Amino acid sequence: MAPTLKKLPEDCLREEMIAIIQRYNGENYVRLSINEDVHIVENITSEVAGLDCILRVHRPHYTTLVPLHGEGSGVLDAFHQGFKERLGGQYCFMERLGLQEFRVDTLSPRETGFGSADQVGVTILVQVENRERIAFRSNSFSLLSATLGCSLQMFEYFINGERTIKKLLFLLEDYRGRNRGDLQEKAMMDLAKLVSCSYYREPTA
Repeated sequence: MAPTLKKLPEDCLREEMIAIIQRYNGENYVRLSINEDVHIVENITSEVAGLDCILRVHRPHYTTLVPLHGEGSGVLDAFHQGFKERLGGQYCFMERLGLQEFRVDTLSPRETGFGSADQVGVTILVQVENRERIAFRSNSFSLLSATLGCSLQMFEYFINGERTIKKLLFLLEDYRGRNRGDLQEKAMMDLAKLVSCSYYREPTA
């Protein structure tokens, strides 16, 4: 498979959506990371893996530590299952998220021989509600680190996207009440873009 290391339209779409998120919710942007110690047990015959780690949820003024434990078909699925178990009920995307493509590329591969020091790039492509695809990427000398880093980037995007959608819905009501048609029109356009690049669904009564 040929490397896909240059910027793609899927990267540009992600950057456009993150710019909207930062515009309305930059002061409350949530960032995710995990602790250095990730414990994995994997049965290479059944391909069932178990994963334990500590998720760090960084908000502007404090950080929350969330223990994750997941089991699934491989390490990536185990990580996603652990995330879903602890945080899935808070966000729409966790019930509907589907990876369309997962790929690993060697960055600046050696011409001859096999070198464990080669850096790898992991790309995850996700198809969202408008059938557009969004790319998430992470590079590392560790395949595990790149894979989990790519997943964290994806989760971070959808979490902040849904938080910003909720804020935009609130702002639209405020703009209507103040007869600010100029602000309302721009907010509606940005809201439509974000919703189409998410899995958000308004709660039903």
